[in-house]
This record gives sequence, structure tokens and C-alpha cells, in this order.
Amino acid sequence: MPARYSIFPDWKLLVVEIEGQVVDADFFNLRECIYANPGYAATELRLYDVRGLESLSFSAFTIWKLAYEGLMRPGARRAIVTAQQLPVELRSALQLMRMIQSQSTFVTTDIKAARAWLGLPTQTDFGAEEAA
Repeated sequence: MPARYSIFPDWKLLVVEIEGQVVDADFFNLRECIYANPGYAATELRLYDVRGLESLSFSAFTIWKLAYEGLMRPGARRAIVTAQQLPVELRSALQLMRMIQSQSTFVTTDIKAARAWLGLPTQTDFGAEEAA
């Protein structure tokens, strides 16, 4: 799973970009790396770019963990940018997130809409770039 993340302290922003095939171990390894970063604790905004995701093979437990990630302090929000066509498992996880956290989770196929919803400038210097 090619995955990258960046933390932008001035914006209290975590950006995660994921491509390729993802399994449970990939998710938990990335999560561990992010949590170990000292800058993570100060983040309140999350931007997940999963437009390059090809397949997802998660257990029900991992989908549950993914849905509950981001139950953070009041005012914290996350935006998820997806491709038009989604793997079935990701679609299930996103539906669960919408049911649990509709006020704090925004799902879109438009990176600019995601940035705007998070209150960020629509410029492209946050790591999750416009699709060519």
C-alpha cells in the first residue's frame, strides 16, 4: 500500500494519501506511524485522499475502527476524497461513518470541496493534489 501522510501544524491538519491495495495490517501500520508522530496530537482537521485506492480487504473490526477514527474533541472534522467508483468495502465503511458521524465527516470526489468544507484554502499545497 503506497501511503503518505503529512502534518501541517499551522492548520492543525493531517493529510493522508492512500493508493493501491490495502489490507488490515497496512491500515494499522499507517495508523501507528501517524500516532507516533508528536505533531499528530495537535491536529483537528483530517484530509484523506483515497482516490487511488484499488482494493480494500478489511475485517469487520477494521471497518468499525476506521469509522470511529476521528471521534475527537468538539469541532474536529475529517474530509474524505474518493474516486467515482469505490471498492464495496470502502463504500460500506463510508456509509457507517456517515451514520455515526454525519456532522464531522464529509465525503466527496472533489478535493477543492473537501478543502473548503474543512475551512482550508483551495490551493494545492496540502499534499493531496488535484487529479490530472
